[in-house]
Amino acid sequence: MIRRDEVLEAVERYSMDDLRIGVLGSHSALEICRGAKDEGFKTIVVCQRGREKTYAKYYRSRRRFGRELGVVDEVIVLDKFKDMLDERIQGELRSKNALFVPHRSLCVYVGYQALENEFKVPILGNRFLLKVEERDVERNQYYLMEKAGIPYPKIFKDPSEIDRLVLVKAPEAARGFERAFFLAASPREFEEKAEELLRKGMITEEGLERAVIE
Repeated sequence: MIRRDEVLEAVERYSMDDLRIGVLGSHSALEICRGAKDEGFKTIVVCQRGREKTYAKYYRSRRRFGRELGVVDEVIVLDKFKDMLDERIQGELRSKNALFVPHRSLCVYVGYQALENEFKVPILGNRFLLKVEERDVERNQYYLMEKAGIPYPKIFKDPSEIDRLVLVKAPEAARGFERAFFLAASPREFEEKAEELLRKGMITEEGLERAVIE
């Protein structure tokens, strides 16, 4: 487990006048970079080879006809996303005063365990809270919202309980870390739509059993 004092030690070496926002080149990376640029920060995007064109070409920061275009100042291209755990890459990010902003893809491609135990680059927020997004974690987001008194949608434990319009979230068959969504307003509609997704191979019976209905 990465200790708080280890991260603080890294931050103490940072030049606060040259902080840069780092992000994995996937998911909401462009939105994060846009926000960072709006706040006056330079940006670094870590990409996987073959997926860097969006950031290295189309959204690369540049000046054209007197206008500032793009939101990505620097791109680091790796063979695999998980290669960012390499000490050399981490050292490069720290040397550039990178403050990493996590998103869903970072958690999927790098993993919670690695983020908690190996990735010694400062992260915006609490790296140990990232996993609460998972529904099968005991103290997940619903647990925290309940403890904090924050209202959230009613959860139905069984399709037979559906008595209003609900949103069903089931793991995709091909990508278990992504979810397939469908709406249903009755147990019968739930069964019909679930059967259609099963027939198309978009979800599995096992995934349907783990679906969240809210």
